[in-house]
Amino acid sequence: MAVQTEAVWHAFRDPLWNYIVRRVPNASDADDVLQDVFLKVHRNLPALENEERLAPWLYRVARNTLIDRYRRAEDHEALEEAGDLRVEGEERSAEQAVAGCLRGMINDLPPEYRDALVLSELEGLPQRVVAERLGLSLSGAKSRVQRGRRLLRNALLSCCHFEFDQRGKIMEYVPRATCCANVPTTPDLMRRLGWTDSHHPSRTPKIGNFGDSSELSTQLLQLIRDGVKTATASLVWEWEAEGQSLPEIGDVMIVLDWNQDPVMVIEYVDVEVKPFSAVTKDFAWDEGEGDRSLASWRDGHWAFFTRACAALDKLPSEDMPILYTRFRVIFDSISSRAI
Repeated sequence: MAVQTEAVWHAFRDPLWNYIVRRVPNASDADDVLQDVFLKVHRNLPALENEERLAPWLYRVARNTLIDRYRRAEDHEALEEAGDLRVEGEERSAEQAVAGCLRGMINDLPPEYRDALVLSELEGLPQRVVAERLGLSLSGAKSRVQRGRRLLRNALLSCCHFEFDQRGKIMEYVPRATCCANVPTTPDLMRRLGWTDSHHPSRTPKIGNFGDSSELSTQLLQLIRDGVKTATASLVWEWEAEGQSLPEIGDVMIVLDWNQDPVMVIEYVDVEVKPFSAVTKDFAWDEGEGDRSLASWRDGHWAFFTRACAALDKLPSEDMPILYTRFRVIFDSISSRAI
């Protein structure tokens, strides 16, 4: 098993804690259960042969640890309550949340499949009527709907990791990307930020953040505001998983803090895709992190991209595709003015 416990911890600590805390009385109990879970993970991770099954295996370990905890306490009533009330309630909540994503995902499908699924799945029309509306034979309509369903299923599975109960109902889902997260719309973010792209009103800003934790996000935003950080590197696979096109020179991005609040707008001034191994000492200096040396960049970013790869069920390597970008800040919420 190539994935190490540390990488698993960084990638799954928060989603597993969220999964656990809704099934125990308080946050302190959730911390205890999470520690028990990762002790089991550390002991048994080398025996996991199929890395693609990592996420389902982790949630199975968490669920079994919760059951064992109730049984040890001989609190059968609490176990029954946790199973009947919390899981069922969350099942409905998870299904509702996923259902809210479907419209957007269907809209993103190629037009021929989008139209077929809108008629059959969203409007609930019989496939005979779908065939008539689309000018297809009945067999052609059935084929198109089935193909659309497969595309939608692939989009959902690439977006989220799902946990199902024995009846096939969704118990839990964890977004792998922002597509199922509660991300505000671009116009809403622009209003909250107080920014209008008056120079390029036709372009649609991208939305993103820096770092993979609250602490790192805060540190990187401060480095940007101090003028130290003028470059950033990201994993191309993450852009692909989120269904986003890579930025081009002149594109802008609304930057969110860890609370998903808009804090600044950056403009890309240099964009290049190269392997991890191709980073230069000049780029490491411009990123402004650590001691700004090439060695520091490689150590810190190898750990960062290892965590990102674990969440995407991929393995880090010297050849993994990295998006190297340089940028300038064109609006900052602190000054509430264009720069």
